[in-house]
Amino acid sequence: MTRTLLAATAAALLATGSLATHGLAQDAGDGPTRIGAEVVIYTHLFSPDDYEAGRDLVVNGFSDAIKEADYERMTVFLENPEDHEVVAISFFGDEASVEEWHEFTGRLDVLEQLEPLRREPMKLQKYAVINVHEHE
Repeated sequence: MTRTLLAATAAALLATGSLATHGLAQDAGDGPTRIGAEVVIYTHLFSPDDYEAGRDLVVNGFSDAIKEADYERMTVFLENPEDHEVVAISFFGDEASVEEWHEFTGRLDVLEQLEPLRREPMKLQKYAVINVHEHE
């Protein structure tokens, strides 16, 4: 398995653990974890010296931008300090548009600040929810 796939799997496990709390259980017909919802995985790789600053900017900068954009969405942030990697997995709600988010000024400002900290370009992967399983 690739690291991104492992990160996505871990995020899905983390996310489904919190779904009931957010009223987003498997049978939910709407919301960011509904069947067919758009999911985007953003992978950020930083240089060792810039890792902590990059991680903090990804988590805090994008969290603030998401709040400012006021989209219905759930984002899980994961880190792999050994590889200086931060992954953000965003589940977009009914009213949220991936394309609008990608053009949102608040997001673009954070990306600009991250650019000098990265060791390679951000990786972006798009998916759709096909099932949400929760087992207690």
